[in-house]
Amino acid sequence: MPLLNDPKWVKDREDYMGRSWAKEDMGKGRPEALAHLREAFELLESTLLADGRQWILRTEQPSLADIEAIWPFHWLSGMEGALPPSLFGKDNFPKVYTWIDRFSAALKAARKSAPKVITLKGAEAIQYITQAEFAEPDGEVDSQDPLALKKGQDVESWPIDSGFNHRDRGQLVALTRQEIVLKTQAKVGHRDVHIHHPRTNFRIRAVSGGGESKL
Repeated sequence: MPLLNDPKWVKDREDYMGRSWAKEDMGKGRPEALAHLREAFELLESTLLADGRQWILRTEQPSLADIEAIWPFHWLSGMEGALPPSLFGKDNFPKVYTWIDRFSAALKAARKSAPKVITLKGAEAIQYITQAEFAEPDGEVDSQDPLALKKGQDVESWPIDSGFNHRDRGQLVALTRQEIVLKTQAKVGHRDVHIHHPRTNFRIRAVSGGGESKL
């Protein structure tokens, strides 16, 4: 990966992932990563795709299940040198590669029919966000939730799988079995914004002092 030669990019990834992204350290972890990846290829080849289905849930078109499942295989198969042919050749996993090719064709067709993408700069995006109305009303905090947090309480929430060095703080707006919603104030325009996190792979705890938005 040429980006591994960019110190700024490496530092950004290390801060996000919480581990070293130095070339020598990445190289040490490659054999183990390939072993786990081969296991994942084998799982798809011998179970979900074994019966010849076109898509994971036997749908007419790719579904969210395909999008969620395919991205590492689609990404790595297109990265030169990432997958050793002796372990990951098309003869080893023909159904997986046929699935990847089918998805690539569907993606290409979808891009042709999709509306033109509008690109916004940071300042423009902030303006749109802070001027927009909330898409849904305030939710409720589950009174039976084991954390026993209260609506309006100052909390912080952060991911525990990656990106855990950066945490969002604000007032708790809603807490369900599936979602965390915080309210904080944007630096630009000083309007309230809501931050939504899933419960899966996120942690939330009470804090003091409120929070500040990055917007």
